[in-house]
Amino acid sequence: MFFLITLAGSLVAQPSAATPNDFFKRGTPTFIVGTAGDDRADHSIKAQANMLREMLFPTAKIVDDSAVDTAKGPAAWPANPILYGGPHVNHLLAKLGESLPFRMERAKLTIGDQSFDGDEYRLIALIPAQSPNKDQPGHPEFLLYAGTGSPGVGEINAVRHGGESILIADRFGRLLTGSWQKKADGTFVPTFIQPRARRLAWRTVDRELKAIDPAKPLKVQVRFLQQLPAANDEEHVIQSCLRGLEQAARKLGGVSTADLSVYVYPDLGSIASLTG
Repeated sequence: MFFLITLAGSLVAQPSAATPNDFFKRGTPTFIVGTAGDDRADHSIKAQANMLREMLFPTAKIVDDSAVDTAKGPAAWPANPILYGGPHVNHLLAKLGESLPFRMERAKLTIGDQSFDGDEYRLIALIPAQSPNKDQPGHPEFLLYAGTGSPGVGEINAVRHGGESILIADRFGRLLTGSWQKKADGTFVPTFIQPRARRLAWRTVDRELKAIDPAKPLKVQVRFLQQLPAANDEEHVIQSCLRGLEQAARKLGGVSTADLSVYVYPDLGSIASLTG
């Protein structure tokens, strides 16, 4: 996990922050976790929030998404709020609705002119404060960790971030970064300078892992770069992957019931160039 932050013994609160790094320097936050999903989602969201809390702010409080009455406006919020979970798994974000400068639902994220379809996308963003108006109660500036899946925050802390006010990641890592621009009407829109990170097509070989539970074989998709021809030892590589999954499952005492994908890279250099 990488955070480009510097914590000092005495931090002075700033009226606004430009990046998550600046936000972290403002003082002890309050973590607000989503509870709108199922039990598994709620547990995962809280676990990710607690991981960041224990690492950086061990005295910070973790509260659920019913702790803030959005109708009372920014004054009802705790200082330096960090929200975990998208609107589909976080009641507080869902109530903010149109006042948010992005749209997220299960399997879809829309931010500015960019759209992302699927469960794999994650958004880490410093959401600018929005003043109350006749249509919306407004909200303070807050840091958001959310994703299009349920709960969508799996391993989100491990995404290298901190220096950009907007970061979108997919299953391979950092995908697109940007910043906020304030419009004349007081709302904010994103600006993306660089194109999306390079992504390549993959060729899939389907297998079943029967050794753990023959009655319920686990579907495994072993993926190879499509631009490369199949190597002579490809089947050996596939069987090695399956053995590794089996050993890991036995040592951990369980295995995911969902389909698994294993991405096979030709060398370490290609991993670095494609995932950062």
